[in-house]
Amino acid sequence: MRGSDSAFVERITHVSYGGKADDVTTPDGCWDIVVMRHRGRVAILRTGVITSPVRLGYQPGDEYISISFKPGVFMPRVPGVEMVDKAHVLPTPSTRSFWLEGSALEIPTFENAEGLVDRLVRGGIIVRDDIVDGLVMGRPKAATPRSVQRHFLRALGVTSKGLEQIHRACRAVDLLQQGRAPADVAVDVGYADQPHMSRSLKRLMGRTPGEIARKP
Repeated sequence: MRGSDSAFVERITHVSYGGKADDVTTPDGCWDIVVMRHRGRVAILRTGVITSPVRLGYQPGDEYISISFKPGVFMPRVPGVEMVDKAHVLPTPSTRSFWLEGSALEIPTFENAEGLVDRLVRGGIIVRDDIVDGLVMGRPKAATPRSVQRHFLRALGVTSKGLEQIHRACRAVDLLQQGRAPADVAVDVGYADQPHMSRSLKRLMGRTPGEIARKP
């Protein structure tokens, strides 16, 4: 996994599997474009924000590259509310290209993923919502609460509160995996109490604090 210089990208991830594995993807508040190689075949997926764990099985030799976009970034012709908890397989006319929004695009590698992002930006396929981006970055723009929620649903498919719940759960997971006591973590990340944190982590991440601490 690596960061990116692109203002539109949260992170870029590459995972390859040397053996059979059952893996779990958990919510992180991002939507993704994923290059999946499964049993020698390539598939390009556009996945929306997820709100619960997704379990996937992998075979030896499988791999994927995931471009995770920042919360304020979205596709105006496919609003986030239409993508949440969904994955769409994009057409791949060859092993080197795929179609998105009427454009033929080169399948990216882990190293050149930003090239694809630049093409998406230039073509207007992805844009950035300043209201969502400003609130997430701690620089809120002037807008009514109703307008804010409308922008969040259009860009992400979840409300600002829903995104904050996901981000808080992610912070809790990080601290628990570092060995922090659950009671301290609950206070530090802003849960009402430890049972509140336990319910939230079970719903969003599929594991209790004890299970997270035992198995990063």
